[in-house]
Formats: sequence, C-alpha cells, structure tokens
Amino acid sequence: MDVRLTNARIESIIALSNTPPVTGPLSGRVRLSGVGASVRQAAATSTGDIVLVTQGGEVREAFAELTGINVTRGLGLLLTDDDSTTNVRCGVASFRVQNGIARTRTLVVDTEDVLIGGEGRISLRDETISIRIQGEPKQPRLVRIEAPITIEGSLRSPQVGVEAGGALGQGGIAALLGSLVAPLAAVLPFVDAGLAEDANCGALLAGGQEQRTREEG
Repeated sequence: MDVRLTNARIESIIALSNTPPVTGPLSGRVRLSGVGASVRQAAATSTGDIVLVTQGGEVREAFAELTGINVTRGLGLLLTDDDSTTNVRCGVASFRVQNGIARTRTLVVDTEDVLIGGEGRISLRDETISIRIQGEPKQPRLVRIEAPITIEGSLRSPQVGVEAGGALGQGGIAALLGSLVAPLAAVLPFVDAGLAEDANCGALLAGGQEQRTREEG
C-alpha cells in the first residue's frame, strides 16, 4: 500500500493524556508491502517506510522543558498543570520498517526553545512503542539533567517516563543540527516535495547545513 496523510491532527492520532503534549497539523506517507489475510496481518509482516511531518503546531511547554531536562521549570509547570505552549517550527518522524518493526531513521522536533531528537522503534506486530527522546536547549540552563524521556507501551495508551540510565548521544545542538541535514533532505520530499522549501523546515535544514559547512571547514 502507498497512503498519503493530509489535513490530519496530531492530537487525534497520538493522545498520551487528557492534555495532549503536542498538537498541530500532520502530513505523512506510508508505503508498505506485506502478506496477510487482513490489514493487521499484512502490517505485521511488512517492509517499507513511514514518514510523518508537522509544521506550525504547538508543544506543551512543560513537556518541551522536560526533554531538556530543566527540572526547576519543567517539573514545576507539570506539577501546577500549566497548559502554556511553545511553537513547533518543524517536526519530522521517519521510520524504516522491516518485518513489521519500524525503527527510527530521523526523529526531530524543533521548537522555539528546545531542539528535540529521539530514537526507538514501533512494533506493528503487537502495536507497541518504545521511543527515547531528549532535547538540547537553545539557551543556557542553570539546572539540567542529562536523561532521556521515554514513551513506552501500547500505541493506544503509551506511558511517559524518565530514563535515569544515561543520555542519548551528546554533542550539543550544533552537532544535532549538522547530523540532520541529509536525513531531512531525503525524507521531506518523500511526503511532499514542497515541505523541504517550507519556511520552518527549510530554516531547520539551513541551520544544519551552515553548521556542517563550519565543521568541514
């Protein structure tokens, strides 16, 4: 199958709680081939690609801060049920699917305050998810913990937690931007050729390209 997703909403597909941590428009493309007597069985044996893109959405500020992790601010906002949000400039989740297991190729959400990256897998066999995400703040933080946020469990009701066992690959926001240039440039046209030229996603690509040029020079 080759399916394109347009005019969808993140909060209608991914609902982690009564107050969704991320909201906004969602575009995507799913191209899979599999064998089975039903769509579910075919997905469990499938191979292909899944790409989801959001532009101009919003992320709950407490959730964005926790990916930093700014414990004094993020936990404070969470404990007080603060619903303030920060803008999402561009978000891309790209997965390569083999034998019913979707593994991340690119997972990045660029907000006004934090650049969030991640890694993990989604099983189409038993409809479970295991993702680790971590952010790089764009401003200095006085109190910060290097610990990824985890999203695990059933796709219908995943649980969010904090992994104390260590951080994702370090290197700072500049290194993260540089590493995203090639993957983003490849996956955005897969969904829609115009996405790579969009002001928000284009700015993310441009920022990464500038950093890579400096590193190579």
